Amino acid sequence: MENLSVFYDKVTTDLKQLNDMYERTMSDIKEYQELTSTLKIMLDFEKSHSKDDIKMRTNLGEYVFADVTLREKNKVVVKMIGDIYAELTYERGLAFAEGKIVLLEKYIEDYKLSMGKLKAHMDVGLIIKNEMMVQEGIIETV
Repeated sequence: MENLSVFYDKVTTDLKQLNDMYERTMSDIKEYQELTSTLKIMLDFEKSHSKDDIKMRTNLGEYVFADVTLREKNKVVVKMIGDIYAELTYERGLAFAEGKIVLLEKYIEDYKLSMGKLKAHMDVGLIIKNEMMVQEGIIETV
């Protein structure tokens, strides 16, 4: 019985870690989707208003906003992986973000599959535990 408790605790820990990775990846997907949308808008603006300055308002956090005029057009800093960032053109940034979304969505599918397997293992563990308790006379079958 004790081994089943250890097994259940381990599977529960693994499931929590997978869920945390799932949540972080979903957050990353959202950020890359926002980047993709913004870059598409910037590319459209650049094509139609190539000589005009780009003026916008940005959120600095905690409900603090600032008006911004972009001096350098067609450049964006993109998070590649971890703490590695790269300055890319809008086109390359858009291509990177779209590719990254596809990759992250594959990770999400893998996480879902793994979480389903872990939940199935947990269910099997509970069934085995209940059977053992019935055999030992601790509980009765219904």
